[in-house]
Amino acid sequence: RKESSAASDVYKRQVLNSGVDGIYCSLDAATAETFQKIRGGDFNKALNGFKRLIKRKKELGLTKPSLAISYVVMQENIDELNDFVRLASELEVGVGFWSLKESNAFYGTNKELFNLNTWKREKENWTFNYKEQLLKNTPEIANEKLFEAIELARELNVSLSLIHISEPTRLGM
Repeated sequence: RKESSAASDVYKRQVLNSGVDGIYCSLDAATAETFQKIRGGDFNKALNGFKRLIKRKKELGLTKPSLAISYVVMQENIDELNDFVRLASELEVGVGFWSLKESNAFYGTNKELFNLNTWKREKENWTFNYKEQLLKNTPEIANEKLFEAIELARELNVSLSLIHISEPTRLGM
């Protein structure tokens, strides 16, 4: 279903004038292939929708809300961190890197529903195994990749937030 441009414009204006401080667009990937694997759906459609929101914010001359793209960092997408920072730079938005939680505390008390040690999700040609995707499985690689992405964000002047992720340090320094 295609929305009319008038209805779309009203919706964007309402979202942008809602009083929220920031809006994240959760992509979790820098490429269509990884997006399809992790999230399903059409990467370009999601990205183009967010681009239209960015454009409308500029047209309205608004400083708030801040706009950012977010990325849950996991084994499957860790190699795309720098490309994601570059994408944020091109879009002129910030980046939020999130970590998968390592305990059930975030999800409440229904341990049968959210047992993170056994939770799996079958996708088309891939099985998402929560426990296998945790960064703690390859801490040296995760640390190095995050450090590189943070440095690149500084070079490109991209605002970057780490959510549930400790600031990495260069190993051996």
